[in-house]
Amino acid sequence: MTDIGFASRRLHIFLLSLCLLLVPSGVMAATWYVDPASSGGDGTSSAPWPGLQSAFNSGKVAAGDVIHLEQGNYGQVSIQGQRFSKPVRLVSDPQYPAHFSALNIQRSGNISIDGVAVWTLPGEEPVRQIVEINSENIVLSRFDIRGSGPDTNYFSWSKQRWLDASSGIRARGRGIVLRENRVTGTGFGIGTIDAGAKVLGNVIRGFAGDGIRAIGDKTLVQGNYIADTVKVNDNHNDGIQSWSRGPNGRSGAGTVKGLVIDANTIVEWNGPQNHPLRFALQGIGLFDGMFEDLVISNNVIIISAWHGIAVYGGINAKIQNNTLISSSGPSREKPWIAVRDHRNGTQSSGGVVANNIAPRYQIGAGPGKRNNHVLIYPHSEMVFGADGSVRLKSGSKLIGLADAANAPDHDRVGAPRGATVNPGAFQAVAN
Repeated sequence: MTDIGFASRRLHIFLLSLCLLLVPSGVMAATWYVDPASSGGDGTSSAPWPGLQSAFNSGKVAAGDVIHLEQGNYGQVSIQGQRFSKPVRLVSDPQYPAHFSALNIQRSGNISIDGVAVWTLPGEEPVRQIVEINSENIVLSRFDIRGSGPDTNYFSWSKQRWLDASSGIRARGRGIVLRENRVTGTGFGIGTIDAGAKVLGNVIRGFAGDGIRAIGDKTLVQGNYIADTVKVNDNHNDGIQSWSRGPNGRSGAGTVKGLVIDANTIVEWNGPQNHPLRFALQGIGLFDGMFEDLVISNNVIIISAWHGIAVYGGINAKIQNNTLISSSGPSREKPWIAVRDHRNGTQSSGGVVANNIAPRYQIGAGPGKRNNHVLIYPHSEMVFGADGSVRLKSGSKLIGLADAANAPDHDRVGAPRGATVNPGAFQAVAN
């Protein structure tokens, strides 16, 4: 790279992170640099550290600091036992990203990492889990994660390549935030385990397991795009899945409280229709309750499996303004919205199913039912936008036929619902 290009890149990184340099107390945070091409230094711009381990071993990195990650290959990165009272931010320019072969964060806290590319390079030992977290208050944003090397053309992959692909992100610990990451061609996509996780605006394309797993209390799964699942083993793939855990960890023996699944898009398949690995994806599968104060709202689900939204054991669950469409043509059978009793016989109770659009409903006696609509021929009432939107047509007979008292205050794109509410995920009508 020329000196001009290197200087331009340094300036770009500097400008990207100016807003990160002040901590709330008004004290200027320190700014450090890491460059894998460095032969050793003191962390300054002119003499970067050669790796993250050198940075943390230096004893100089303190709460609130910013560490610039220069472009280059860092290998398998492990962050162990690094806890800070305020976030330490590791910043990579997504246009010139730092590259990790894998990332493992253990026993650490208050670390934010932005703009890194993560996949195994040719000749390196593959890993089953490409990003593993067991820490608190960790933020990963704008990562580019790939499960089988740099190749993202997963429609051409063999079954064995899918079986060998790494899974994306698995995060244990409180206060996890996973924001605007791209996860491509993985086994499982993203999984969070403990309370308070936020999975926001991620794009998961091509997966052989589940797109997102979220099993902690008060987890928010919002604004994600999940598409293109393949069948390579006995897993029944879900776009989004959760389940409860008992004191001994047994599935279905506890209660998940306060889970919110809002404004996500789940699309079964965008590839060749005769692809040998194509599989009927389940949408939102919550099969092992109980699920208390659950909210499922404003989601668009385009699949060919039966379970579009399935809740087995709901307590005061709200399922509102979702749009479900069969990806295999007009259907009177699937996908459905179902609220059933727990598999152990515990009845679902309270809550409401309102303002949804779907081909079929299987709602027990527990929740209330308000202004849900059966739509078998979606093109008769809806317009499918190039941006992935599915809106009611101007003049649709469904316009205004929602129960405003049981609608979320925003729609799929965050627009206010207003006084006259439309069913489905989008409030605005297509002309």
